[in-house]
Amino acid sequence: MTPGVLVLHPWWGLNEDVRASAERLRHEGYEVAAPDLFHGRVATTRDEAKALSGEVSKNWKGAMSEIEEALAKLQADRVAVLAWSMGVWFSWQLAQAHPDRIRGLVSYYGYGEIEPGKSLTADPRTLRGERRIRFRRGRARRGAKADRGEACRGVPRLPRHEALVR
Repeated sequence: MTPGVLVLHPWWGLNEDVRASAERLRHEGYEVAAPDLFHGRVATTRDEAKALSGEVSKNWKGAMSEIEEALAKLQADRVAVLAWSMGVWFSWQLAQAHPDRIRGLVSYYGYGEIEPGKSLTADPRTLRGERRIRFRRGRARRGAKADRGEACRGVPRLPRHEALVR
């Protein structure tokens, strides 16, 4: 079965850059879904982006439902989530809710939180090696103790998007 990638856009919306990233992954053989949480609207200024992402924040459960629908439509048994900014928070929530399907997270300039008692992986023993990630001022550092919970342990750091889904 073809591996899949769920692409979650930043607060700018599903713009040409995000669409181009999704298309590159499709051309490389991945099944790709990119839900549009702004329903066709794309921000061109910071104020517009703030307003659009504010709307999504007010109805985050509805946005999460749209993302889960996109995940359900993917036929892939192995799925990675590629997310920017606003989409990163949703990617972490999704990984905790569906650890059986989500095999990797690639996050660009965003943050995620781990709920108490939740993990980002279904079975950490299936991952190669052990890495801990330390979050500091929006950056992750390898090899340090996890500041945001031990559930980060075992999350592999992938060197290139070609290795998104094993």
